[in-house]
Amino acid sequence: MPAYRAEVRGEAPPTGARGGGAQWYGVLIPPLAMLTNLSLGFALVAWSCAAHHRVLLHVEIALLVVISLSGGFVAHREWKRFGGGGEADDTGGPAARARFLGALGMGSSALFTLILLGQWLANAYLAPCVGS
Repeated sequence: MPAYRAEVRGEAPPTGARGGGAQWYGVLIPPLAMLTNLSLGFALVAWSCAAHHRVLLHVEIALLVVISLSGGFVAHREWKRFGGGGEADDTGGPAARARFLGALGMGSSALFTLILLGQWLANAYLAPCVGS
């Protein structure tokens, strides 16, 4: 059985060099989105307290959740493109690395999106001026 879906269609299997940026996007963007929320959220709390509303806090975290999820979708696309979900092989090389980074990116996106949603709960239930 062919290791790559592209071989089934008679196409050449994809190379690892072409998808490197997308693979790392899927792995790195979700934690960067969470860290951005951590620092930007602290900066926006003072403004939100002074303005007496939380709209900007909700918009900021909603945008970062979408960015984190986009990392998961890109990782899933790369994982499928390099034969993910098919027969496992232990040959190594660029395709195996791409499948690993795709799976890692999907897990990273799920984890950090849940963390972002947990951080949103604090914005939803606590007033921005608490403790000041």
